[in-house]
Amino acid sequence: MPEKEKISTFSGFEFQYSNSFEPNLTSLLLRNAVTTHNIEGKAILDLGCGCGAVGLSLMEKNPRSIVLSDISSGAIEDCQVNIQNMSLTENNPNIVAIKSNGFESLNNHVYDLIIDDISGISEDVAKISPWFENAPCDSGKDGLKLFRSVITDAKDYLAEGGVLFAPLISLSNIHLAHQFLKETLTDYQTIIRKEWFLPDVMGINHKEILASLIESGDITLDYKYGKFVAWTEVIVLRREAYR
Repeated sequence: MPEKEKISTFSGFEFQYSNSFEPNLTSLLLRNAVTTHNIEGKAILDLGCGCGAVGLSLMEKNPRSIVLSDISSGAIEDCQVNIQNMSLTENNPNIVAIKSNGFESLNNHVYDLIIDDISGISEDVAKISPWFENAPCDSGKDGLKLFRSVITDAKDYLAEGGVLFAPLISLSNIHLAHQFLKETLTDYQTIIRKEWFLPDVMGINHKEILASLIESGDITLDYKYGKFVAWTEVIVLRREAYR
């Protein structure tokens, strides 16, 4: 455990993220997207959960159960602390945190709703970013290795009528991502899109790396007001849309 606990306020709750990814804009957009659906009585999987902020903040919506899953032992440790701090298991025994590489350790359970927050940016960007101190990023140069894997495998873990929410970030090859989705699914929707400025520490100190990745098509950035601009989309797909 680090000497000083790291605490983040997210959706009105305080979460420890001392050993995991700090909840960020993508976390918030995912939560906002999920809350457009009625999740009362639903079984939820928060995949790549980090400290559990998205999944645990949804408990006020009365789901039937929540599984928090991450490949990082540190993330699972933070989840356990946050579950305890929020006194959630006293009234809700159906909350569990599981260390798993994707769906690997989830025992073929099916879920009404899957939230995918597994790393989805180019590895080359992750290396120059301030974001991945306590989180792995094995996503490939185009950022789509894990995205493709989750979308493909989720078919076997979604209940009939189930839905999956996933972010697409322009710090990956977002055009190839949409091409993959169109080949894999008969239908999906982009329900949220938000632009944001890339931190100056990246845009100024690593401009040549970013320019090379833009040229190769592995990332897509706009340039406004002297800053690089990225964007995040949240897509939603249904179990029945798989080809």
